[in-house]
Amino acid sequence: MTAVTGASLGKFKGTVSFVSDKERMILSYKEKGDLKTFNKKIKVFKNYVYKFNSRENFFEVYFDEKPLRFFHAVKWKEAQGGIMVGQGSTHKCSQDIYQLSYQLFSGHLLFVNCKVSGPKKNYIINSTFFKL
Repeated sequence: MTAVTGASLGKFKGTVSFVSDKERMILSYKEKGDLKTFNKKIKVFKNYVYKFNSRENFFEVYFDEKPLRFFHAVKWKEAQGGIMVGQGSTHKCSQDIYQLSYQLFSGHLLFVNCKVSGPKKNYIINSTFFKL
């Protein structure tokens, strides 16, 4: 996690699991690990649901709550070198804005960039996921 000014705010290390429901075209995403900020280490977790539409080449991301709460939608396209890129729709949380982008390399390496800006939040999260 990095402040927009470039200063490091912390580092997350953990695991993510995806559980597929091919019939319903969804993935359940479960993230857990440790967030180390300055001199604190905090246990964190987050759960999402990804709903896919392969005909339209996009997916929607929801907060895993009852009922599901929409987070953002992503339209995929192929870029140079076979890389798949996706630009997420903007998500507004109170007065703060979340903007996400994705890069998928050969199905085994995924980069996600999340820029958060507004009166209460102003940071960037760069995430790297790789298949174990």
